[in-house]
Amino acid sequence: MSLLDLTTIVVLYSQMVLCYILNAISLCFIIHSRNFSPINLLIINLAISDLLYSSCIPFYVQQFNEHLVSQSQLGCRLSFILDVTSMLVNVFTVAALTLERYFCLRENKMIENDKSKCGIVCIYIIFLWAFSIGFSMPKTLSIIEVFNNDTQTHVCASLFDQTHEEIYTIAKWIIAFALPYTIIIVFSGLLLKFLKEWSARAKLLHSNAKKPKNFIPYSVPSKSGDDLDEKKSLKNNTNQNDLSKNFLSSLVKWKRTKKSKSHQTVVVKNHVRESRTTKIKRRTTRFVLAVVISFLCAWSPLWMFQIAVTFSESQNFFLKLMSNLTLIIVYLGGVINPLLYMILTNNFREFFSSFLKKFFKT
Repeated sequence: MSLLDLTTIVVLYSQMVLCYILNAISLCFIIHSRNFSPINLLIINLAISDLLYSSCIPFYVQQFNEHLVSQSQLGCRLSFILDVTSMLVNVFTVAALTLERYFCLRENKMIENDKSKCGIVCIYIIFLWAFSIGFSMPKTLSIIEVFNNDTQTHVCASLFDQTHEEIYTIAKWIIAFALPYTIIIVFSGLLLKFLKEWSARAKLLHSNAKKPKNFIPYSVPSKSGDDLDEKKSLKNNTNQNDLSKNFLSSLVKWKRTKKSKSHQTVVVKNHVRESRTTKIKRRTTRFVLAVVISFLCAWSPLWMFQIAVTFSESQNFFLKLMSNLTLIIVYLGGVINPLLYMILTNNFREFFSSFLKKFFKT
């Protein structure tokens, strides 16, 4: 075994362990908090697809020792169906995250744990898994076990010829790359536009808050006749009618002042509620955009490499190096996604800090 293969194996297994631990922590937190919102359901689906995709690492590592270890037909078929299914689920879940954020930002009101939206997301997840498994079946069923005379071991091979292999690769490229990537890039651009508008609005409000304001005390206009009666009553020190008018006038002023204060209180409460909703939406949108950037950086090199290898007939050290490097990068996404959730999610940070306080107190 070469040093390159040994280094790749160590890195891949380290990523698999980290992926299991971090995704398990994020899944346990969501289940414990019982906050099954549409975006959390998609995050759960993303974590499951990351776990399944990382489970393919032992099968890939086995290929480095194919001259020593025999490969079974069941193992090869299982690794391929896990690889393609989890890949499709992963990419379309990220696309669904961008769509969910976009339509959520267009709504004026934010309804937490909307049952109708949760139902739509659950149906989408079930359909996505069914479609992904169905797409992987033709190639999976074509995998057979053959005996290699050179290595004296059993290896896996596909019944697809070169033409069918190219057709399947192009179909996979369109379905798993071109279509979802277009959705992700378009709606991520719209999300960035929303964030830019929010940032400009926040700067404007901050600059207006620094400007000095002239507070004019509230005054109720009164008739000149009432003022004259008031002066006459003070001068003459009698007249019961003028006293009653003064009393009624004071009562009207008090009611108007009270009504104005209650209206100001309602306005302040609505402003606080709207600012809280905007803050939550902005924070969640930043998290989704971070996941999108991580996803694009992880998967784009793999797709470019697969297209290049499909139409290339030569095998050299450079292609071997690029193959190992793209595998490491794409599996790194399963580690980064839960880390982003832990770092950028305020609820998780609060839960983790309270857990640490309780743990160290005991």
